[in-house]
Amino acid sequence: MNIVIVGQGAIGLLWYSKLSQNKALHVRLKCSDKIKDIPKTMSIKELSGQQHSHDMHVASADDLLHADHILFCLKAYDLIGAINSIAPYISKKTSIIMCHNGMVDITKLSKNIQTTQPVFNMLITHASKREQAFAITHTGRGKTELGFAFSNEKIHSQPYAELLTVLEQALGNASWQDDIVEKQWRKLAINCAINPLTTLHNIDNGEVLADKYHQIITLVLQELAAVAHQRGVNLELAQLKENVLTVARQTAKNSSSMRCDYLAKRKTEIDNINGFIHYQGLKHHVATPENTKLWQQITQLTDYAVNKLQS
Repeated sequence: MNIVIVGQGAIGLLWYSKLSQNKALHVRLKCSDKIKDIPKTMSIKELSGQQHSHDMHVASADDLLHADHILFCLKAYDLIGAINSIAPYISKKTSIIMCHNGMVDITKLSKNIQTTQPVFNMLITHASKREQAFAITHTGRGKTELGFAFSNEKIHSQPYAELLTVLEQALGNASWQDDIVEKQWRKLAINCAINPLTTLHNIDNGEVLADKYHQIITLVLQELAAVAHQRGVNLELAQLKENVLTVARQTAKNSSSMRCDYLAKRKTEIDNINGFIHYQGLKHHVATPENTKLWQQITQLTDYAVNKLQS
């Protein structure tokens, strides 16, 4: 099986490291064109504390052409453009796997991708921290969920069992989801609550368990559930809140991806998280004052940080 991973961030390198250990696989990494010097090895600190290095194998045009699966581990705002840019150079049999935070408009994928290729959504709750370029720490064990992004009977006839087995062998706890969209909304709820609060207050995930954050978390989730209902997805507020609190407890010492991006003066995915709820609220005439406020606050905060860095 030939696999290309696009993206050299914390999650992309986690998958590269784990999949590369399976000698039956041909695994390659496609890095950003902005990176000119790619090292010969990458390193990972495992949950056990052990440190490992893996040889770096950079994807070539031939690797893309012969890939069985291409796994895109990118920021939400880069995802669609990256897939469309590669589309002309890959086989129609190649499956596209999207792994990202927040929501993206998959209708903006090229028509060829939408109509001729299997496209999967992947949700992952494993935690990985980027220590420096091509060096990560696996900071939390989680699960992987996979499902089709589009409803297409022809594409659905393609086998996916072997892919799921490979993912299970790599990181464990992998499962197929017939309704991956609902799962996306549940993950979005967690991101809408934890990410902006940890960023605004510069706190670890577990600190959102404090009583002073309970009301705003509840309001954020109420708005999200109302918007989801308008999109045909029915979510229970009590379950959403329990999911948020569970993740906060399980990742108590971790720093959210948005907070990491802010501290590193990088662009955040706020437009695809709370900003998504804001715009969907406008579209469906649902008031979303708390999500809108968080979206605006993070946007102002991160714009200030970037401008300060550039000045």
